[in-house]
Amino acid sequence: MYGNPRYTPIDEDHPKNPISPYAVSKLCCEQYADFYYRVYGLPITSLRYFTVYGPRQRPDMAIRKFINLILSNKEITIFGDGEQVRDFTYVSDIVEGTIAVGEIANIEGQIFNLGCSNPITVNELINQIYKIANKTKKVRYIEKQLGDVDVTYSNISKAKNILDFSPKIEINEGLKSQFQWQTNFK
Repeated sequence: MYGNPRYTPIDEDHPKNPISPYAVSKLCCEQYADFYYRVYGLPITSLRYFTVYGPRQRPDMAIRKFINLILSNKEITIFGDGEQVRDFTYVSDIVEGTIAVGEIANIEGQIFNLGCSNPITVNELINQIYKIANKTKKVRYIEKQLGDVDVTYSNISKAKNILDFSPKIEINEGLKSQFQWQTNFK
């Protein structure tokens, strides 16, 4: 929902400028939730997840698709030049942050970024996956996809201070875990 950021890392007060229908839908849902909190007192806390990955990831998500293509010895297609920056966040870190929200009193009506706050480029991501797979890199670059932001990079200071949120899984460890799961899943 932030769109292409005006500054990084992106905090919860960053201007909203969604550039895809998906991002607009996320912002709309958050606004509906806020409405029900303000008008009806429904205890709502909103979480903004940053590029979640890990075992059992949806089949249409990038990392799972990339690993499947590598395991099948097929070429990976990258939209744009691969220099897009993503704040990949391992699923167990997201789960811990989400549980923390349910355990902290009096935070209704607030919004929290949950991310790793240690972004890398898509090219770096691809290189790491190929290294884990110990396979020859096969990548093709095509035109950038409409609605794809250049940078996601979370400022998680608020979540650290209030929720004691501290991501534990670095990208290489998380990729190894997801790769192992996908290798066994096939």
